[in-house]
Amino acid sequence: KWVGISVFTFQCQIFTKELLVKLKDQYKGKIIAGGAGLSTNGISAKQNDFGSFLLDNGLVDHYIRGEGERVIIDLLQGSTDLPGLDNDNFEQINELDKLPYPNYDDVIGLGYKYTTGTPQIPVTGSRGCVRKCSFCDIHTAWRKYRYRSGKNMADEFIYHYEKYGVTNFWFTDSLINGAMASFRSFCQELVNYYQAKGLPNRTFNWGGQFIVRDRKSMPPQDFEMASRAGMNGVAIGVESLSESVREHMKKGFNDDDLDYTLNEIHRNNMNCYFLMIVGYPSETSEDFEQGLDKFREYKKYALDGTIYGVNLGTTASIDEGTPLYDDIHREGIDAHGYDWILPNN
Repeated sequence: KWVGISVFTFQCQIFTKELLVKLKDQYKGKIIAGGAGLSTNGISAKQNDFGSFLLDNGLVDHYIRGEGERVIIDLLQGSTDLPGLDNDNFEQINELDKLPYPNYDDVIGLGYKYTTGTPQIPVTGSRGCVRKCSFCDIHTAWRKYRYRSGKNMADEFIYHYEKYGVTNFWFTDSLINGAMASFRSFCQELVNYYQAKGLPNRTFNWGGQFIVRDRKSMPPQDFEMASRAGMNGVAIGVESLSESVREHMKKGFNDDDLDYTLNEIHRNNMNCYFLMIVGYPSETSEDFEQGLDKFREYKKYALDGTIYGVNLGTTASIDEGTPLYDDIHREGIDAHGYDWILPNN
C-alpha cells in the first residue's frame, strides 16, 4: 500500500524525480519520501525545496523531514498532524535504545554486490556529533548528541548474526567513538559473547566513521579491546594534514594525536581510511605543502596496509547551517556550496 523512498543527498534528486514520474502512472498506492536530500542545501537548511516540489507536483503523498521511525508509524496508523510530516518542524528522538531493530527478511538474500564480499548490515548507534567542525551542519539537524548503550548495540549485532548469519556490519553514525563509555561497553559485550559461544576474537567485522582522540581520552587498551571485538576499516575525518587548517576547522586534534591513533591502529592489526578536503578557505600554499609532507611521512602506513585508502574529496562545500557559512557571509562574501571564492586568499 505504500512505497517509501529515501533521498540520501541532493545528488539523488534527479533520479528520484524521474523515478517518481514513471511510478506515478503505474502505481496506485501511497508514496512517501524522506532523507537529507529533500533539501538541496543540506540537512539543516531551513527549507526543504525538493520535498515541497515533490508534494506540490503530486509526485508524493507525503514527505518526512528528520528522524522518521515514529512519524512513519503514526502516519500508517492514520495520523497526519505530525512533526516533520509535510513540514520542517521535526523533533529529535532522545531514547534510541527503545527503537526496534530493522527487519531485513525480504532483502537479506538478494544479490547485492557488497564491498566486503559478504552481506553487510548497517547499524545506527548514535545521532549527532560531539564535535562542531566548521564545515559541518549535522549539529543543526541534531542539536543534542544521542547515543545507544553499548549493550543495546551489541545485542543488535548478535540478533542479526543469529538470525541471518551476518558477521559484517557498518555503523552509519557521524562517529562511532563519540561516547567512550558506550563504545567500551559495546566492545566488551562482543568479546564476552565470543567467549561464551566459543568463537574467536574478531568474529564480527565492523567499522564506521571514527574521530581522532588523544591518548588520555582513548588509551591503548581501548584500541586493544576494539580490535578483539572486530573493529576494522574505520573512516577517519582527517580533512587536512595541516594543523593550522584543522584548527580553523575546529577538528579537535593535533598532529601528535593523529600519530598516536595511526600507531595504535597499526599496532592492533587494524586499518583505516582517510576522508580529506582539498581546498578550504583558510588553506594556503604552505598548508598544502605541509599536507604533502605529512603524506610522505605516512607512506609507511600505506605500504603496510594500515591506511588502505584516501578519499581526497572535493573543495570544501560552504553549506547553510554551518559555522563556516556564517563566518563567510559575515565577511560579505556570497558563498553557497562549492561556488565560492575568497578574495583575500
